[in-house]
Amino acid sequence: MDAIVRELTTNRPDTALSYLVSPATVFPVPRAAIENARERYARRSRRRDAVLSFLFGPFRPNEPVEVAYEKDGESQSSLLMFNGFANFQGPSYALAKQIQNWRCVIARDNNTVVSANITPPCYTDSVIHVKAAKRALDGYKLFPPLRAFSPKVCANLMAGLLIYDLCCPESTANPSTSIGHPLAFFESTAVHGGLFRCPYDPGSISKAAFIGGMLV
Repeated sequence: MDAIVRELTTNRPDTALSYLVSPATVFPVPRAAIENARERYARRSRRRDAVLSFLFGPFRPNEPVEVAYEKDGESQSSLLMFNGFANFQGPSYALAKQIQNWRCVIARDNNTVVSANITPPCYTDSVIHVKAAKRALDGYKLFPPLRAFSPKVCANLMAGLLIYDLCCPESTANPSTSIGHPLAFFESTAVHGGLFRCPYDPGSISKAAFIGGMLV
């Protein structure tokens, strides 16, 4: 698929690309969202967390890795990189999705319009056929502001973002719109379903969400 996209954008420069970006990858997150996650973590119920951590392992705070970057040999700034990889999806899924994300970056750098919006956790057939995944999504509601979306709501929302990306020159999908870093356009219109603002590292609460999903 990546080879087809590469040839198409090379031979037809007016082509626009559209991807639905999985939240189970690695991407930058806005600092304002992480500041909110830290505030939520400070207000958490320590007693509840102590009990749940004893049963399911420690709940880690949602602290993305800060990665500094340079441009033209000069120190510029840094990105907060969110690790959304889920172990149950396996390495092949992770590699395929990261290749897709990399193609988005390369295409945009080559002046192709690229609509690549991060989708929220969603009850799609490809997810809920794994019972453990469905139960974990059901349990997300126990950890505000996490929320899994229905496919219908998600489809309508992402279609609206696609129209915006294709029709509005100021969208970050447009390569003429300035962004601080090639990866930064992933965060601008991300529909993260609460992942960015969750007080906990999503991976550290997965067992508790799974058990909670069996009970709610």
